[in-house]
Amino acid sequence: MQSETESRIHQRQQNACFGRWQGRISTRGCQSMSEQSYRFPDSIEEVKRILDRHGEEVTIVSGGQTLLPLVRDGTVELDHAVDISRIPALTRIERRAEKTVIGSAVTYRDILASEVGDRHSMLLETIEGIGDRQVRSLGTIGGALASGEPALDIIPVLYCLDATVVIGSSDGTRRVDVGALYRNATKETELRGPREDYIGLAPVEIDSSEIIEAIEIPATNDDGHHGEDYRKQTNVAGGWTISGVGTSVSLSPTRDRIDSARVGLAAVGQTGASAPTVETALEGTPTTMQEITKSVEQLGADIDPTTTFVTSQYRLQVTKTLTSRSIAEAVTRAGGELE
Repeated sequence: MQSETESRIHQRQQNACFGRWQGRISTRGCQSMSEQSYRFPDSIEEVKRILDRHGEEVTIVSGGQTLLPLVRDGTVELDHAVDISRIPALTRIERRAEKTVIGSAVTYRDILASEVGDRHSMLLETIEGIGDRQVRSLGTIGGALASGEPALDIIPVLYCLDATVVIGSSDGTRRVDVGALYRNATKETELRGPREDYIGLAPVEIDSSEIIEAIEIPATNDDGHHGEDYRKQTNVAGGWTISGVGTSVSLSPTRDRIDSARVGLAAVGQTGASAPTVETALEGTPTTMQEITKSVEQLGADIDPTTTFVTSQYRLQVTKTLTSRSIAEAVTRAGGELE
């Protein structure tokens, strides 16, 4: 018999699937969404057993913010849905001496209510600007990474924070840098297919037998020479991101040069992106707006902007402007003085 919590969550998923939140009915893709095919495992081990048994037929549901609209309109069909939102090991946040460990089913709201922001201020600032209260209450950090949706703000931020994704299966666990999670994946997407194509969005290097268990963020270097920033432009207030840029810089001891930099990008291509050409150009660069702007001009070598909402050229110019401003702010936060 279902517990009261299971029943309530299952009904919430059914309501979303049948379009009641939107005031319309859409039953395509929901025919197999029965209590037998919608499961609430109690442990990671149980999830892995289900994945081993059913493989590519399994869809893991965390917050459902990306997945459920696709189910509702019939783009994605759920053969075996596995809801991981009640697994304790995936819903906890641990602050360790050398790193912060965030379970994959932790919601944005959970992060805001935690002490994560004391150590990773850019993560907190970014999450505060994501969607509305409902999105932050249901959306999860692991779900965002697994979907690979290129317009999500959290992916470039985690890249800039040098985060590692812990991926588990019955064969053990492996750790993958956030950037490599998308960089190594094929750019071909399909609505139905292997899990590296997941739910028809950006490809992610996760096998059909694997699950994202956690995200590990190293403790910030506290030498006073490090700064971070994230900023974006949306199509409307609170709407879809046209371009998002996250940056992190480490300055020289004299704080007049950039020793190293990371530039993560959202909504500029088919996958979560970085800008390695710009990062290399910034190394050793004096902390002046002229030199920063000169380095950022090479951004076109790193991205092929999409035309969603705006033209490719417009998106490139917006991204260049945001990148220059973000690097400048990161330098300032690191204690540098712009000339």
